[in-house]
Parts: sequence; structure tokens; C-alpha cells
Amino acid sequence: MIEDLSYLIFNDSVTFYNLTNYDVQDPSFTIFPPSSISSDPSHPYPLQLNIALAIIGTFMSLLTVCGNVLVLVSFFVDRQIRHPTNYFIFSLAVSDFLIGFISMPFLTLAIYKNKWVLGSFLCDIWLSLDYTICLASIYTVLLITVDRFCSVKIPAKYRNWRTEKRIIFLVLLTWLIPAFIFFVSTMGYPFYSKKPNLSKIGLQCE
Repeated sequence: MIEDLSYLIFNDSVTFYNLTNYDVQDPSFTIFPPSSISSDPSHPYPLQLNIALAIIGTFMSLLTVCGNVLVLVSFFVDRQIRHPTNYFIFSLAVSDFLIGFISMPFLTLAIYKNKWVLGSFLCDIWLSLDYTICLASIYTVLLITVDRFCSVKIPAKYRNWRTEKRIIFLVLLTWLIPAFIFFVSTMGYPFYSKKPNLSKIGLQCE
């Protein structure tokens, strides 16, 4: 038993607590009220950091969308750059635009909420689109690299081979193959595994 008035020094300030008739050996004894030390389990980050992440994610999404919109508009406005080689650049701009328009905003929302709040169906659609767009972007960069290599090493033969129809066919392949892979696997995963992509504990879309 403590019979006198005690004080604690906390953050360079003196705070007095009347500890008379309180037993410090009692497990239920606490100096600070529970409300002052509890935290919201749905937000693992401090509020300021959570807001900062949301602002940064929103800004990056807008920057990505606006930058690629300029590329797409330039492609349609300027006929001089509308030749088959730049179809790869157009495809890359489309994929990056969709990343900024679809992937990043929903990811920012999920980080801010620390859970997926849009339901199981949209979770499946978002995962399928996100994976498809990212792989299509990677394939497009690969085609751009091969295109530049062939243009330098075998310019005459490659120029004759590189027709508009063949380039369009390659661009379509970079989108159809990832779409087939990820829409089938992601949308079909809940059926053959009996586990939804949206976890019931924590509501994480993964």
C-alpha cells in the first residue's frame, strides 16, 4: 500500500497522481486509462503517415495518368510518329496509363484502409487486371528491345519484315497472353482451391 502522494516525471513535465489506497501489486491497477494507450487495429500506421501515403499514392497515380495521356494524344495528333515501330510505344503508354488509372488507386485505397473494402468480385477483377497490365508492360518493353536490336543489326531484312499487320499482331499477343494466363488463374483460383482471393481474416486482396 502506498500512503503518500507521488508524482511521475514524463516528457519533462511533472504530473501528480493520487496513489493513496491503491495497491500497485494489483494486476488491474493502471495509472494511464485504457483509452490513452489503445490503438485502432485497422490502422497499423500512425494517422499522419497513413494520410501521407494516401497523398503520395494519389499524386503518383495522377502523374502517371497525365504523363501517359500526353503520349497517347501525341500519337493520334501527330501522323509522323504513327509508324509501326511506335506501336510498341503506344502499347506501353496504354499499359502504364492503366497502371496509374486502375492498379495504383485501388492499391492506395487498400493501404489507407489496411484492407480491401470493395468486395470479393472486384478483388478478383482488380488482381486479374493488375497482373495482366504489368506483364503486358514487361512484354512490350521486351519487344521494344528486340525491335531496336534488329533495326541496328539487320536493318534491311528487318525493315522488310516489319509490316504494320505483324507489329499489330505482336502487340495483341503482349496483351492476350497475359490476359489469358491471369484471368483464368486468378478468377479460377477460388473454384479449384476452395479459397477466395479475398481473405476472410483481415480482408486482404491477394
